[in-house]
Amino acid sequence: MDSPYILPRETIAEKFSSIYSAGKISQTDIHRLQLTLSHIDLTPEEVSLIDRLFHAIKRGWLEVVHSDSETSNGFF
Repeated sequence: MDSPYILPRETIAEKFSSIYSAGKISQTDIHRLQLTLSHIDLTPEEVSLIDRLFHAIKRGWLEVVHSDSETSNGFF
């Protein structure tokens, strides 16, 4: 049974797109991405998408917000 805290495999590309288009990411989404990386065997492309999000956070290209309601990404 999949954990509700880990991103479903089919939504990784969609999540990446919605986060980038919004220009912000919630702390909850950051945690889910970390769990996804550590608990699911991902394709190299999926790992690359998640790595790009973390790089964008480090560079300040994405705003980190405290709640999902501030992101309006609509997945969770």
